[in-house]
Amino acid sequence: MIKKKLIIIVILLFFLTIRGVHTPIYAADKHLMTKLANTTYASGRIIVKTKSKVDSKVFSTGSFLPVNDRKLVSKVVPLIKVVSNKDVVGLNRVFVVFTTVGKEKMLVDSLNKNKKIEYAELDYLAKETTITPIIPNDPFYKKDLNNNPLWYRGYLLMESAWGVNSGDSNTVIAIIDSGIDYSHPDLTAKIWTNPGEIANNNIDDDNNGYIDDVHGWNVNQNNNNTNDEFGHGTIVSGIAAATSNNNLGMTGLAWKNSILPVRANVGSSGIFNYSDIAKAIVYADSFPTVKVINLSMGGYANSALLRDTIKNVLNNNKAVIVAGIGNDNIDIFNTPFYPAAYRGVIAVGAHANGLARVYSYGYPIQISAPGKDIYTTFLGGDYGYCSGTSCAAPFVSGVVALMASHFPDWTGKELNQGIKIWTDNPPDSSDYCYQPPMPSCLPGQACIQVMPDSVCERVDWTPQYGFGTLNGIMPLLAKCYDSSQELRTTIEIKSPDDRASFTRSQVVNIVGTVKSDNFINYKIEYGKGASPSAWISEGVALTGNGTQVVENGVLAQWNLSKITDSGYYQYRVRIYGKSSCNGNITGDERALIYIN
Repeated sequence: MIKKKLIIIVILLFFLTIRGVHTPIYAADKHLMTKLANTTYASGRIIVKTKSKVDSKVFSTGSFLPVNDRKLVSKVVPLIKVVSNKDVVGLNRVFVVFTTVGKEKMLVDSLNKNKKIEYAELDYLAKETTITPIIPNDPFYKKDLNNNPLWYRGYLLMESAWGVNSGDSNTVIAIIDSGIDYSHPDLTAKIWTNPGEIANNNIDDDNNGYIDDVHGWNVNQNNNNTNDEFGHGTIVSGIAAATSNNNLGMTGLAWKNSILPVRANVGSSGIFNYSDIAKAIVYADSFPTVKVINLSMGGYANSALLRDTIKNVLNNNKAVIVAGIGNDNIDIFNTPFYPAAYRGVIAVGAHANGLARVYSYGYPIQISAPGKDIYTTFLGGDYGYCSGTSCAAPFVSGVVALMASHFPDWTGKELNQGIKIWTDNPPDSSDYCYQPPMPSCLPGQACIQVMPDSVCERVDWTPQYGFGTLNGIMPLLAKCYDSSQELRTTIEIKSPDDRASFTRSQVVNIVGTVKSDNFINYKIEYGKGASPSAWISEGVALTGNGTQVVENGVLAQWNLSKITDSGYYQYRVRIYGKSSCNGNITGDERALIYIN
């Protein structure tokens, strides 16, 4: 008899920005104080970023640190071994500083007052919590969709897209987690191999700073052992890309794509040093074939290092970052959940069989995916169920990998827009109707004024589901595969920062990029709150009236004097184009500002 196991996965990564004179404070920070009070951090070490580059000959002595602080420092090491030439945020200026246990906060506070230090922060921990798993005793795969451990088949309709493209082993999904079960029969053939490394010769053949990283890297133990001893990475990997057509077990979504396991947990535990997660992200993004980075983890504290690390990946514009929004069943608009809350990350919520929302919700959720009772791979060659946004995120990573396999020249930002536009409308959305104004008569001319008909638009973002669900996305992918040039879109908002604060007397420049192969125009509209019920454009002056492509420039000047109420306002940047595949809105990006 097969013994029974049940698992509900919740991963919490706790990390904090120690706010000093160098760090801007946003209006939302007040909501975090209760959560941060219980946050834990690694003992005897902190994270420091200098304002200028430090010579490698002197960093180990800590001589670049202020004199009064050196007595608390025992060792200094760079966070990243080798930083690429695309290090636009200065990760080569970030160090792990080892200090006396119990003096971490004192040293952080002191360094944040020094003009040579960009920021100092505690090295917070990620924590996994699990309960006893259950292995089902029913058959691994049934054709009856109403009684099937793979219940999500009936929503995703996966077979449609697989008939056109079932992935490519040269398009890689990086799973940053607790590793992968090397010997699992549904995973062993999926593990990526570094083409630039020769196994077991104790030489860094590809000169990337990691010796014999043939199948990934263990950033915590600084070796090439990525075998999973905890189980969570194996669970996530199976959902994203378990082997198919092998008459065994289950089927991953992107079952021909490879998995790069990057192990970041402390030992064999469910704890992650915050700095290790940053190192894992940099490592994964260093490989050209990695198009998706899955982070099934998160926490309620902001961090300058994590923000910089993710910003660097987005600037490289090669890979998409996918992260779950948390399992605490709270509105993450009030209590942001990171890294999902960082701009440019695809923030994933979860729903159960029947599309009922489960777990956390709210801005900035992008997509909802299956995340309740998900059948997947377990340690020891087993299978079982998992629940949580940790399990929803790899569904999205799998779909992005399929898109990247079919469109290998698409950038990370184009893939990011593509999956959001191709989602099914939120199940809780409805039509928003408005009455256009009466047309005016030209001066000196007689005319008959006729009130135009009301206009109705589909509300395509809600705080429960974001832009929508993966429901039916696979047939749509199959349809859209032949329409790629109609859908290739980039929208990027570079400034202002999300949740930045302004006064009504200011004029705000919205800076970024809007471009599409079949571009017609773009619009910028805003509404009150994190989930507006109506949208207006009063006070927004678009560059070129919104009829021209803009790359890394001013999209609009927003005069805030027309706004009468203080509070948060969500604004959206939309591209309209010609698309026979999925309507005339070919891109949509959103952000928040606080107006006082």
